[in-house]
Amino acid sequence: MQSLLVGLGLGFGLWPALMEWARHIAAEPATAYALVFPLVLLAAARRVPPTEPDRGAGLTWMAAAMAIELVAVGGGVERLSRLAIPLGVIGFLRFTGSAALAPAALAFFIVPVPHALAALAQFEAVWRAIAEALLGPAGPALELDAWDSGARLVALFAGLGWYADARSGGSWRGAFRRGAQLAMLGLPVQLAAVIAAVAMARAGAAGFARTFLTHGVWMLCAVVTLAALELSRKREEPSRV
Repeated sequence: MQSLLVGLGLGFGLWPALMEWARHIAAEPATAYALVFPLVLLAAARRVPPTEPDRGAGLTWMAAAMAIELVAVGGGVERLSRLAIPLGVIGFLRFTGSAALAPAALAFFIVPVPHALAALAQFEAVWRAIAEALLGPAGPALELDAWDSGARLVALFAGLGWYADARSGGSWRGAFRRGAQLAMLGLPVQLAAVIAAVAMARAGAAGFARTFLTHGVWMLCAVVTLAALELSRKREEPSRV
C-alpha cells in the first residue's frame, strides 16, 4: 500500500514534466526514438531479480526530481523539467526495490537528446557531402537537419548497450562500458542511412527518403539490435536437457 501511494504521488508530481515530454516528442517527431526506453526499462527490471528496497536513496532521488521540476516550471524553463522524469523513476524503483541501479538508470535514456546537442557538430552536412561525392547530387528535394547528424542513433545504441549489460544483472560500470562500445555504431550507421536516403532521392523518392531518415532508421536499428541481443542471450544460456 505504501508503494502504491508513493507511486501515485510521484505520478501526480511528475505530471507537468510528463506532459512537456509528450508535447516535445509530438512537436519533434525525430525524438520519438526515446519511446523505446520505457519498454526497455520494464524489460530489464523484469529480468533482473528485485533488490532490497532502499527507501532513503529512493526518497532522495524523488526529492531531487520534485526540486528540478519546481525550479523548471517556476522559472519558465519547462524543457528542464524532463530531467525530473528519470530521477523520479529511479527513485521509485529504488524505494520499492523493483530494480537495481543499473537497470533503473535506463530511465535517463527516456529523455531525448536536446536539439542543440544534435546540431552542435553539424555532421549532417558532412554525411551529405560524402553521400553526394559517391552518388551525385540529391537535389533540393531532400533536406537534412540537425537530427540527421547521428546524435539520436548514438543515444539509441548507447541505451541499448546499457540495457544489454544491465538486464543480466551487471553493475552500472559494466553497463556504461557496454553502452559506450555500442554507441560507436551511431555515426557510421547514420552515414550509411544518409547515403541510402540520397540514393532514394536520386531515384525520385525524396519523400520516402525523408521519412526513412526521420523514423525508419531508428526503428530498424532498435528492432535489429534488440533481436541480436535476444539471440545472443539465448546462445549464452546453458543448454537444457
